[in-house]
Amino acid sequence: MDLRLFSFVVSAIFGLALFLIFGATKEGEQPKVGSNLVLYRGHDSCLHLHHYTLMLLMSLTIVATVYGSQGIFTPTITGVLGFMFGASLADLRYNDFLKFRVSCKERN
Repeated sequence: MDLRLFSFVVSAIFGLALFLIFGATKEGEQPKVGSNLVLYRGHDSCLHLHHYTLMLLMSLTIVATVYGSQGIFTPTITGVLGFMFGASLADLRYNDFLKFRVSCKERN
């Protein structure tokens, strides 16, 4: 197995495990470690940024930077991408993973 693929797979499993262990047990709850990122939009409207959306943006930035600089995907870079992929998979267990607009009262 290629070292980059191994790094991606092991990091993805590690990221998934960490977010399953330390994340919220159900939607609407705060995670055991850290907090949800909720932005106030006005009145009673808030925007909940799920961690998978942030990790997707970071992953796209990393990939664009590597391609843009004509660099190579080292085991470290693929490990970081794998961790973010695995951590993002943890969001799929919540029914509200596509819900971004929330009531501010729901998230306090």
